Amino acid sequence: MVKARPEETRTMEQERAKLEQFLTFFVGGEEVAINILQIREVIAYQPPTRIPVAPAHLRGVINLRGAVVPVVELALRLGLAVAPVSKNTCVVVVEVIVDGKLTMVGVVVESVGQVVDLALSDIEPPPTFGMALQPSAVLGLGRLEARFIPILDIDALLAERVALHAALEGGKPDAPLPELPPQSDAAEPGEAAAPGLRAP
Repeated sequence: MVKARPEETRTMEQERAKLEQFLTFFVGGEEVAINILQIREVIAYQPPTRIPVAPAHLRGVINLRGAVVPVVELALRLGLAVAPVSKNTCVVVVEVIVDGKLTMVGVVVESVGQVVDLALSDIEPPPTFGMALQPSAVLGLGRLEARFIPILDIDALLAERVALHAALEGGKPDAPLPELPPQSDAAEPGEAAAPGLRAP
């Protein structure tokens, strides 16, 4: 058995120390990821309440244990096609900074994938062309085995102070939103939750 040299051991330990975790999920047929530190929890899909005069991708608000949470259709925000709601559809609740305050926002995704570990050396700069997503929405490309997964800049995507404030101040989560495609095979509470993340 060949033992690693001390300098090689130190290098491997340094690389492990730089590992970050990301949650992968699917939206608009694309597999993407978000840093897990920005994710509060993953919950089963529930129809949000409409917000008058809101952008198309701001679907409304939901009541999350007494807190009013704006819900964004992430596919529309990224310029991708919206998939019909299914038993795998869920809402990833993330935390973003809005006017200096940590704010919960839900994003609708087709399904969650897995929690993956990536070293800084596994993340490449996003290309300026050739992606289905806008380069400004991507922090980098995470190399996972034989494929690359876009890592979303969720802060930039959800930095809409006016729309989010309107949702938080005017949301009354007591009626369903009829705009999304019809739901099939409704998910049981917690069914869509990813490993290691909280479900209601």
